[in-house]
Amino acid sequence: MTPDRIDELIALAALGELTPADERELNDAAAHDPVLAAELDEALSTAAALQRAGAEPPPPGLRASVLAAIAQTPQEHRDVPSDDSVDRLAAPDVDEPVSLDAERQRRRRWGPLLAAAAAVIVFVVGAGVLVSNDDASAPDQYAAVLDAADAETHDLAGDLSGSLTVTYSSEQDAMVVTGTGIPTLSDDETYQLWFDIDGRMTPAGTFRPDDEGNVEERIDGVETTGASISVTEEPAGGSESPTLPVLASSA
Repeated sequence: MTPDRIDELIALAALGELTPADERELNDAAAHDPVLAAELDEALSTAAALQRAGAEPPPPGLRASVLAAIAQTPQEHRDVPSDDSVDRLAAPDVDEPVSLDAERQRRRRWGPLLAAAAAVIVFVVGAGVLVSNDDASAPDQYAAVLDAADAETHDLAGDLSGSLTVTYSSEQDAMVVTGTGIPTLSDDETYQLWFDIDGRMTPAGTFRPDDEGNVEERIDGVETTGASISVTEEPAGGSESPTLPVLASSA
């Protein structure tokens, strides 16, 4: 088996992408090469740690992505041990010094390949995260509320400087908070929205302006029908009941 093939199999094993034939080939090679077996164990342990946060079945096409990454990754090759050298590797002579530099080179051989495979893992898992976040924060998701046929716009006014508007869509089951010139807050503070229904204040989400005082925040799963909307300043994470004074409210 060539060094390139060994590198390919280790990377695929780290991703759980071995075919039954690949697995038999790798197991047979590892059984005759203790150094390879140790490298494989370490690669699998490292890959397991990388994948714990996103433990999901690998998506279609992942194998092709890994092989493409391998093809583009410079590799350090070593000679595959002959059969008559296996016994010496498995049980080295006590009097024969072991080269630490040579051992480091062996460990580095699969390092770039595992890094390439890890990059694919991170890309796939990260892509899932990005898709999830985009569902709630992409510009078209703001527009879905702002441009909805049933959109209701409420301007908030009071002692809070700047301009603050809340737009709600029952169809979207969401509201969008937009604002300019809103005073910035420290890291341990946030603005919190409240629905006032018959004198009862209900938490309705938090928001923070950017460094320039601009606000654009979508809040899902809210119902504003029949409620006035108020804003207070609260500790980071929000509160169960409003901290007076009310800074701004809808008419």
